[in-house]
Amino acid sequence: MTTKKIEALIPDLWLQTVEPWDSAALKEFWGCFAGRIPADVAAFYSLTDGGEIPELECRFYGLEEAIEIAEHIKGLRTEIPLIPFFEASGEASDPICVILEPGLAGTVVQ
Repeated sequence: MTTKKIEALIPDLWLQTVEPWDSAALKEFWGCFAGRIPADVAAFYSLTDGGEIPELECRFYGLEEAIEIAEHIKGLRTEIPLIPFFEASGEASDPICVILEPGLAGTVVQ
């Protein structure tokens, strides 16, 4: 999905966005994750550093928080590289993640 397509979807989702990081900071963040960052995920974060949909009681993680959660998950559960991406409000212990492992990159898991 291209950045333009994601940008067009944001108002329909009622997503309250957060100011995105600049491209240099994004590149630095991507270096914190092992594996391949899917184009859709990179496009999303080029538009917003996470966000919230209050009507659906859910939120997308900002990159700093995603890095912290990824380290926590790595230490407890798996060596598969992933990026925590989304949670239903109040369900921080069970995030939706995107796998970054080659061959599985882009797969969504919980």
